[in-house]
Amino acid sequence: MESSKRKRNQSTPVTFEEYRERRGKELSSRFVSRKSVKKARKENSESEVTIHIGLIRLKDGELKVIHGSTLPLKVLPSIGAKEPRRL
Repeated sequence: MESSKRKRNQSTPVTFEEYRERRGKELSSRFVSRKSVKKARKENSESEVTIHIGLIRLKDGELKVIHGSTLPLKVLPSIGAKEPRRL
């Protein structure tokens, strides 16, 4: 019986507005809205972020990078470049 109802629904012409409304409901049930994605990004941007500070040392009168020696530092995203240097 359901197949006969489907055939009738498919064979009847629909207006463009009806099609867009039906298609919009279909898509909105499958995908996450952009507003929720933006809200999640905003919440993440207000929390702390981790930056990695590399270490260097003076060797033979030159500053050399110590390979494999990075330290994680958690800071607010609004912090400038001068603040971590003071730490």
